[in-house]
Amino acid sequence: MAKLVHIIRAGKCIAEFTINLNDDSEDEDYIVAARERARTELRLGQDDFAQLLFDVVPQAAPAKIRMPFK
Repeated sequence: MAKLVHIIRAGKCIAEFTINLNDDSEDEDYIVAARERARTELRLGQDDFAQLLFDVVPQAAPAKIRMPFK
């Protein structure tokens, strides 16, 4: 199943992509995959990831990663 992921910083979407995993994947699997892709595409450091807040949402809705104001 695919989930749309939005990376939000300072109230604005700075990136958007789709994570497509097996139908039996857990929410945590999507979070790990989204984190890795954001790290690669946005070149975020470990300190940035310590501040990430994940909203685990129902399967019908997009998974969102929110970043605090910098």
